Amino acid sequence: MTDFNDTLKQAADLVDQYLELQKQKEDLDQKLSFLKQRIAAFSQESHMKTLKSGDSLLFVNRRMRTVFPKVHEDGREEIEEILRHSGEWKYAITFDIVKLGQAYDKKKLSEELREKLKPFTRQEEMVRVALKNVNHGG
Repeated sequence: MTDFNDTLKQAADLVDQYLELQKQKEDLDQKLSFLKQRIAAFSQESHMKTLKSGDSLLFVNRRMRTVFPKVHEDGREEIEEILRHSGEWKYAITFDIVKLGQAYDKKKLSEELREKLKPFTRQEEMVRVALKNVNHGG
């Protein structure tokens, strides 16, 4: 019976460790998101697209992208209906709104479909931050 209890305790310990790391990850994700916003603001204010610290460079790229309503947002069902009847469903086969936004921005959709979708679009800033270590060989 002790083997079974040990197994249950090991399972509980693993679950506890996993949950603790998930919580830490969520906290870190929030902190990273906040910091990313601060970096983007600093980059814009200082007109610096590349930030450096020691051997590391941080590239900040800002651009606007088209976004559509997410799963439970208003207008989502209408967009799905419009796409189903358009014959251009291939741009969002699993109704991937990210792909649809990219196809919309790159003007891969017909003008007729773009006009039908336009009332559901909004512009959202996308900030991409990439880190690169610079090797200073001597």
